Amino acid sequence: GKAQSVTIVTEGSSGSFQLTHERNVNDSTLKDAVMIDFWRNLSSKMVEGGSVNILGSDVAMGSDGQSMLADLNAIMDSAGNDVDLFASI
Repeated sequence: GKAQSVTIVTEGSSGSFQLTHERNVNDSTLKDAVMIDFWRNLSSKMVEGGSVNILGSDVAMGSDGQSMLADLNAIMDSAGNDVDLFASI
């Protein structure tokens, strides 16, 4: 089956969050092919209308946060699945 929701609890700051010990997600790393493939693959494993919740301090704050979320949402949408993205402020 496919996932209804995925929640990532992490360290974060405006426009950035830690995905793994060695990988941060931000506007710069979202241009990396491996990172793009990861998010597209995640999106494809979710039900239509599912949600990805990113819980990390200030991830969605300010213009940097909103820009990163817009880029991440576009990548996930490119997988052909309608998945909602939520992040903490």
